[in-house]
Amino acid sequence: MAKKKGAYVMKKFVKGCLILAAVCAVLGGVACVTGLVLGAGTGELQQAFRESGLKNWIWEIGSDSSEESFDWEKESDVSKTLDSFSSEEIDSLEIELKYGTLDIEESDTDEVTVKVEKDQEKCKATVNDRVLKIEDTREKGIKGHNYHVLLLIPKGMEFDQIKIDNDAGTVDAHDTTLKAQNINFKVSAGEIMAERLETERLKLRVGAGNADIDELRTSNADLTCGVGNIDVKLTGTEKDYNYQVSCGVGNISINDQDFSSLGKDKTVDHGAKKEIRLDCGVGNITLVTEKEEI
Repeated sequence: MAKKKGAYVMKKFVKGCLILAAVCAVLGGVACVTGLVLGAGTGELQQAFRESGLKNWIWEIGSDSSEESFDWEKESDVSKTLDSFSSEEIDSLEIELKYGTLDIEESDTDEVTVKVEKDQEKCKATVNDRVLKIEDTREKGIKGHNYHVLLLIPKGMEFDQIKIDNDAGTVDAHDTTLKAQNINFKVSAGEIMAERLETERLKLRVGAGNADIDELRTSNADLTCGVGNIDVKLTGTEKDYNYQVSCGVGNISINDQDFSSLGKDKTVDHGAKKEIRLDCGVGNITLVTEKEEI
């Protein structure tokens, strides 16, 4: 009886997801037509769809999508440690996540450690040419959303480059400072949450997902959003940066200023040395800076 009830609930859930996907498709069509009317080019809308990851998201519907909370401290180190590397061997970091959860935390050791909750054979960690590469080797459309990876990095470690490609998973760097000369994040239909980023240059691309950065210290940032959402808090005041804004049918907010449905580029020049580029298709970009002292 319990199995039948569970199957019934799952069928209702899947049906609901499919209906939601259909509604999103209709709304997307309306948004595209509206964008063309308001002046957004077909190239911009096509790019937004390509980067959105909606196809991959729909492909995942019907597989085991339930996420369970996971306590790393309660698990045996023998069962979860994939590999450990000396921090002196590593200059850069490249991560690929299809779905599931990746947690990034700081440690008090001198080692970079990769731990996996289960299915260790489906996660590959290697170091070549001083680049630590963590690969998700699972195929799409199969069960395994409960997949958890934990990356431990030494506190204060600075990389040459950090590159994360997140398809439909969750990347969580809470209570962690990620430092690198260059940081490149790509989020298709998943999400990424970062407590603190310190970088000379940030490149952030979001398709249909979400990105939330609590504190960004940078001299140069390029933020691109398709149909998703980007929320960033910058260190420094609004006038510490120059801005290049390009908005389709979505919305870009810089503190109290809204840039909506421009259909063209706009430049805000404060004569500053730092540059921020914002490009939004159908989604939303919210940028907040520190207030000026009076």
